[in-house]
Amino acid sequence: MGISGSKKPKFLLAKFAEGFEFEVCMPNYVENTSSSTHCPTNIWCIVKFVHKNTSISVIKEGQEINSFNFDHNCEVTNEQPEELIFTIKFTDDYKKSLRWKVRCKTLEEYSEWIKFLKQSLRSKWIISSKCQICSKSFGFRVRKHHCRKCGKCICDDCSPIRSTLPELAYTEMVRICTECGKKIESNRKSMLPLDTPNFTHRK
Repeated sequence: MGISGSKKPKFLLAKFAEGFEFEVCMPNYVENTSSSTHCPTNIWCIVKFVHKNTSISVIKEGQEINSFNFDHNCEVTNEQPEELIFTIKFTDDYKKSLRWKVRCKTLEEYSEWIKFLKQSLRSKWIISSKCQICSKSFGFRVRKHHCRKCGKCICDDCSPIRSTLPELAYTEMVRICTECGKKIESNRKSMLPLDTPNFTHRK
């Protein structure tokens, strides 16, 4: 996974070097005079996100206050397009789990960043000469495919499932391996029937 493997929207490419300013709601540690301890309170502040290699550097008032990359359990949640707010859950480079609310300036910026962050979470495709589920060797009769969820190299028989993956910005039906299909089926069974457009199993 990582930023380098994703297609960046044009407006992101043009501004990556200088960074993007956002309002971010994050804990602000203030001194509690009654107990002489530091208690976190959430505040909105202006920070800049700057792309560096495969990570995002977070700059506040000219100083880097944090950084994170997409191999550290990053997740986009709680999308609120009407408020131009979304939440990122991630483990920073100091191994600390954080949850920040991010507020964009425009709907275009909001939509593009949501899409970009989700695309950056996609697994890289694995190279293999055999199906990583049934171990069949690829050749003229056995074609090579890839699961869009986990990135495994698989044959057609081991990838009969098609599903949307909104968490990875796949809004159309894409190929899923049987292993990931079982997990998706288990998660969605209580919410959606399996014959909806969100999940299909080839006969």
